[in-house]
Amino acid sequence: MLRTAPGTKYFLDGLLGVPVAVDQWQIEKLALVAQSRGVRRSTPSVPAEYQASAWGETHADAQAALRALAREIGPAGRVAAMPEGPYVLTRAGVLARA
Repeated sequence: MLRTAPGTKYFLDGLLGVPVAVDQWQIEKLALVAQSRGVRRSTPSVPAEYQASAWGETHADAQAALRALAREIGPAGRVAAMPEGPYVLTRAGVLARA
């Protein structure tokens, strides 16, 4: 699905009036986030052919993504991190500091 959609709007518009595909919701949620927020990812297990099609910035590892993000947002910025896994559900909220 990622390889057929050159952008988030194209992908989301393509969902209108067609049957739901298996696992479409994962890419749909990524598209919604990518439209309103910057996405940085470290997905080394994803084949290169898909990396080029995924939205957002790709980094070699999680530390590189966090360093780039820290430079961009500064010390007062907030970050949401999503762990690896197919059943991750996120929502906006306030994160407690340890």
